[in-house]
Amino acid sequence: MNINIEAINPSLKSSLIAAICLFILPDLPAQSGTKKFTFDDFFKNNTFSVTTSRGLRSMKDGGNYIASEDRGTKLVVHSYRTGDAVKTLLDLKNFTGSQIKSISDFAFSNDENKILLYIDKEAIYRRSFTANYFIYDIVKQTLNPLSLNGKQQSAAFSPDGSKVAFVRKNNLFYCDLNTGKEVQVTNDGLLNHIINGVPDWVYEEEF
Repeated sequence: MNINIEAINPSLKSSLIAAICLFILPDLPAQSGTKKFTFDDFFKNNTFSVTTSRGLRSMKDGGNYIASEDRGTKLVVHSYRTGDAVKTLLDLKNFTGSQIKSISDFAFSNDENKILLYIDKEAIYRRSFTANYFIYDIVKQTLNPLSLNGKQQSAAFSPDGSKVAFVRKNNLFYCDLNTGKEVQVTNDGLLNHIINGVPDWVYEEEF
């Protein structure tokens, strides 16, 4: 029986190739010459999985980076040179009344004095989504929701860090972080008709 490997689903193909290697070469030793590869090494024990840092962001000083740790409850500064933790920038345990239990992702303002956090991610297409965004002011040590009027999409800091623009229901808004005032910029957004501030599916998917 002939099998067309190219017609097989890519994820299934990887599993099939790994299984073939295990059964055809059962006595193949590991690099040390003392341990043999097993099925569990690949699919149960994650023996060959790499260690990663979740949500890593480089800092402007070029010598440090921020990583999300403890299941998204902390943002910790690390040294690129040593890998050691330098300081904890945000610990959600210090904000017991906050809605945030775990950070999905985050972004810095240009001056690195504020951090945009989000939770409750809800997919729209493959990459786009809505979420509840929060602003953490590093200097003032405050954590506040970006808006209380419904989930937001594609939130981003202004260049000077004083405002955050976002989209809700196909309309463009911004929040003045100094006053907390929310301003609606467009009013003609309409589902599957007029979209302000974000690309539609075909641009997101193909371009």
